[in-house]
Amino acid sequence: MALDPKLARHYLDDPPYRYSRALYAGLGRLVAGGNSAAVPIALLAINWLAIGIGTAAFALLMARGRQSVWLALLYGLAPGLVLGVHRDLTEPLAYAFAILGVLALTSGRPHRLLVAGALFGLAGLARQTTLLFPLAYGAFLLFEQRDVATRRAAPRAPALSVGAFFALSLGPYVVWAFVLRAWLGAFPSGQAWLATPFGWLFEAPWSWARQPPEILGVVIPTLLWLAVVVHAIRRRALTPALACAGIAAVAFVVFAPAYSGYPGAGRAAVAVAIPALLATVSLPQLAAWARRAHWLAVACWFSLVPAVVLVDLLDVSGPGAG
Repeated sequence: MALDPKLARHYLDDPPYRYSRALYAGLGRLVAGGNSAAVPIALLAINWLAIGIGTAAFALLMARGRQSVWLALLYGLAPGLVLGVHRDLTEPLAYAFAILGVLALTSGRPHRLLVAGALFGLAGLARQTTLLFPLAYGAFLLFEQRDVATRRAAPRAPALSVGAFFALSLGPYVVWAFVLRAWLGAFPSGQAWLATPFGWLFEAPWSWARQPPEILGVVIPTLLWLAVVVHAIRRRALTPALACAGIAAVAFVVFAPAYSGYPGAGRAAVAVAIPALLATVSLPQLAAWARRAHWLAVACWFSLVPAVVLVDLLDVSGPGAG
């Protein structure tokens, strides 16, 4: 797509779906100046820069929430993002824009909704899973009389401003989807969700090199974070980040389509883990067991790191190494 945006559709398995995440490839072509030989290094540089910017923004969010800035390393070293850098995937760029969007939205500045909306809009053009961020944060802006950053009592944002926020954050992807429909003959769809919870675990024969890492690094953390979300709802301490994590857990992990090994499942888990990590600032409002469950989920999620390093980065033969 970065080498030949117009004709790449002839070489893709699902052109509408692949083109729906066009921002990374388009930006790579732009940075390379149209020079095909420079595209690979441009893509790598973009993702490295995205990881750095996303980590810095995450550190600012932690400092704003009176948490240690060192927690930003959990974002920068996240298994799915590391995998994204190595394989030239869209996650590092998409979630960098999403984190910047949250940073802008919680800044308290006059035009924060417009800036955040534009950043979320760019994130959605890189990867659709990030659209949960504006949906969750926008819902709280509409219906909650509490500030999305401090959770203190505050007047609702003006309806016109929230409308502009939704238009900027969701509009670009919607418009692009219609462009793809006119150009390629179909809307982006991807694979259908499975009816069986965690059914993707059983789509392939059992292998000690595949399912155990997926269970420990994806299934267990997802269940733990879902328990934290349910507890927050019952305690009336739900935050936009926790709401985003809960929806992502159900949509992208529990009932997700079949994944090709832990790389696919680990990438999907990023959609749960990143907002869950953002919710660290709200942990003091939760019970002690919920706080312990959160950190246990983080530890289990990071158990994917050895698999990513040994199998993917070092090219040791194994499931999903291609």
